[in-house]
Amino acid sequence: MDNQGFRVGQWNAGSNIENYKLLFNDNLHNSSASDYDHKEINTLIGNVRDKLLKETTKDLIHKADVFTLQQVGGNDRPDIQVLMENGFQIIRPDTSKQDKTNTDTAIAIDPKKFKDIENRSIRNFIGESFAVAVATEKSSGRKVAFVSGHIAGFNLEDRENMSTAAHAGDNEVKTLLRKLNQLCTDCDTIIIGADMNASPEIYNERFKLMADAGFSLHRTHGPTQRMSEQRAPTQERELDYIFVRNQQPQTGFMNFLKNLFNKPKGHVGKIVIEKNSLTLDPIFTPSDHLPVFLTVKESKSPLNRLVNNVKKYFGMDKKS
Repeated sequence: MDNQGFRVGQWNAGSNIENYKLLFNDNLHNSSASDYDHKEINTLIGNVRDKLLKETTKDLIHKADVFTLQQVGGNDRPDIQVLMENGFQIIRPDTSKQDKTNTDTAIAIDPKKFKDIENRSIRNFIGESFAVAVATEKSSGRKVAFVSGHIAGFNLEDRENMSTAAHAGDNEVKTLLRKLNQLCTDCDTIIIGADMNASPEIYNERFKLMADAGFSLHRTHGPTQRMSEQRAPTQERELDYIFVRNQQPQTGFMNFLKNLFNKPKGHVGKIVIEKNSLTLDPIFTPSDHLPVFLTVKESKSPLNRLVNNVKKYFGMDKKS
């Protein structure tokens, strides 16, 4: 892509081999094979999954300058290795404090597009962890926070107990928003890629939390088909979303004059959702999640910036 703007990709890249075995063959655990045969099958499936992770990442790597990833514990994974081999810097929550286990969220960011990359990841004593990379876009000089989140899931089909079951994940969203308001006051834009383990059509409460905090929602609206009889429809598997918030400039007449001809806070240009070529076929894709890609580009016109600032000052940018 050109030097103006950047692309972001959000993807839960797939969990451990046990989960992939379920995607690959729902009946594997019910077969009559011997323990030895099971070990052989496990090894073969693990090898297939690792190959798919590698090949899928090679297909995706040129589609984004930043990836927000989940279920990618450890840099020895084939997909993370591909990203690192192609120059991406990996940002993860610190594993040296509360415990030594690998956290499953990560940011892969391309230093060719960004400079001054900082790790501001969040990790606390109750196990919540969010990868946060703050970096300056070289072409515009804007400081952007990229966040990867993996929000606690619940049974989307259990409508009766849905709100109670979703409580823990909703609290994670509240924690993330509170922490970002503390950690990213110097950022022009905040972009969150997350496996929300919910959909707005089925459980909108945690999406409303994001909207109330000023974030716009971007998604794939993937096709609806069943991966197997045991699995929920794909609409319930469309769990990956990207949220974007442009930080608001300070109000007041003096600040208005100061910022009148300056570049406005945030990337105020178009945001475009990219089509992806991956399907939810578990034989060819090592994950049951559809990636989301978007392009963020700002308007370069000084006249547009002037008009936008005037509209903001007089409240004319508010939708009726």
